[in-house]
Amino acid sequence: MNIFARGLKLEKLAAIFKIDIGELVASDDKELVLLIGMNNSNNPDYGANGQITIELEKLKLGLEHSRELLAHKDLLLAQKDREISALRQLVAQLQK
Repeated sequence: MNIFARGLKLEKLAAIFKIDIGELVASDDKELVLLIGMNNSNNPDYGANGQITIELEKLKLGLEHSRELLAHKDLLLAQKDREISALRQLVAQLQK
């Protein structure tokens, strides 16, 4: 999103940092970093709390993967129980 579309102008930034606008845009061995983040579910903010946000996303993905693994485990256990039941029936028929 364009910072000017949100009504934030360089003059306001200079006033916030209490510096002259010329100093704000000067490039004499100075670096200027401007982080703009969107705080909604579609665009996570990777600014000040970026590491926390990234870690939270990793944990969410890990939790979802764990849930998928548990669901698959439940399917395999149900399949195992059906196979044991079928084998017991076969053994019973062979013993007759």
